Amino acid sequence: MPAFFNDAIVIKSKVNVGISEEDAYNYGVVGCVEVSVPGKEFAHTEGMRLNWAKVLELMFFGGECQYNGHMYTLKEKRSLDTIKTFDEFYEWFKEEMLHFLVLGMDVMNLIDTDYGQNSPTPYMSSLMRGCIKKGKDVNAGGAVYNLTSVNGAGMADAVDSLCAIKKAVFEEKRVTLPELAGILRRNFDGAEELKRYLERCTKYGNDDDVPDAIMRELVGLFAQKINSYRNVRGGSFQCGLYTVDHHAHMGVRTAALPSGRGAGISLASGFSPCQGTDTNGPTAVLNSTAKCDLSVFGNGIVVDLKFQPEFFNKNRIHIRHLIETHFEMGGYEVQINVVDRQTLLNAQKEPEKYRNLIVRVSGFSAYFVDLGTITQNEIIARTEYGNSV
Repeated sequence: MPAFFNDAIVIKSKVNVGISEEDAYNYGVVGCVEVSVPGKEFAHTEGMRLNWAKVLELMFFGGECQYNGHMYTLKEKRSLDTIKTFDEFYEWFKEEMLHFLVLGMDVMNLIDTDYGQNSPTPYMSSLMRGCIKKGKDVNAGGAVYNLTSVNGAGMADAVDSLCAIKKAVFEEKRVTLPELAGILRRNFDGAEELKRYLERCTKYGNDDDVPDAIMRELVGLFAQKINSYRNVRGGSFQCGLYTVDHHAHMGVRTAALPSGRGAGISLASGFSPCQGTDTNGPTAVLNSTAKCDLSVFGNGIVVDLKFQPEFFNKNRIHIRHLIETHFEMGGYEVQINVVDRQTLLNAQKEPEKYRNLIVRVSGFSAYFVDLGTITQNEIIARTEYGNSV
């Protein structure tokens, strides 16, 4: 289950968060897709993950989580019926996304302060350059490079939802924002026709400039805020767009969305499109991702592609050229599953016969039968390319 990294962009992304070019050339991959300088960089790569789709949910319900009823404090609690334009709603989303992002980073600084004072790691510190020279534990800022990482989740879900709101609410006026909130609260019960309409609205990952422009602006805003924030270990924060398997767990806790996605379903994996919504082939997916400046994501990203085995084996050279061209356009990472849907369904039904079936999840590979049902369903739902590149 191969994963490919673009050295030129990866190295640039590390330089952009303060790593010297010489050290950036020696990067390694931590666990999934996090890129780091061995022996010199302590980056707390799984420090925090912000669910963009959850921000939208809280906006629709006045800060109330639909999963457990907990109330979260919005930056500005607004009545949906007072919002008259999409631009007004979009600006509100950006403000709330940054609001929860800053809250999270402040909490991370509190946690790092506690780690530095109360959780020394002498063995790890002895293996990290800078700690002995500074006389500091790695948790207290002893490493040469001290970063704290924030990762995104639900990016495609949020962008697809914003596009659906723009079209259904403000352009075609099929539903009002308050009406949509009620429909989302009951998970589209009694609004199946609207759900099908929302599912047909334009989606990220199809080389469509409408959602792609929103994604480009939002990830740029996300990364700019993160990369400019300082941590308590004498360094800065850095940004990543990968989800491990949290897109599945977070999806369970996320309500129905304006994109037409039902409640409790997995969010998109990493920086990939939502499962099954990329209908224009893998070239369109990679064109969409390459429209963003990916050199600002020092903690790595994930873009998934899934091919039918027979098609993949017949078109290896074309797929190679596809990835090489994507990297020339500024792509960061591409990972591939070569497995057909029926095999995955069979493995779900008769796991004892498929113990050796390995799949790529989001940055890591795992035995398919060992994954939870939500994660299995997410992989099955990914678009399966077999007709065109």
